[in-house]
Amino acid sequence: MQYSLRAFFPTLISMRGLLLSSVSIVFRAMTIIFWRVNRSLVYDSQELDDLRRAESIENYSPYLQVMKQNQQEHRSWSDNELKKQKAE
Repeated sequence: MQYSLRAFFPTLISMRGLLLSSVSIVFRAMTIIFWRVNRSLVYDSQELDDLRRAESIENYSPYLQVMKQNQQEHRSWSDNELKKQKAE
């Protein structure tokens, strides 16, 4: 079977050509739709900043803010104790 440019349009008009063209068009349309949806799912910087603030536990109540400070102080105290033990 030889392929040539003269055989392109008769093949396109045939049933096989119609089927291949329709499958190709549907696949291309789906790809373009997914690409556009993917590009629209990007958060803007203000919304990202809000989400980052919301994930911090100390922003929920004064009790949790004090708890986090205590944890940080305890962590720094235990780190200092470990350094002292290693120095001895």
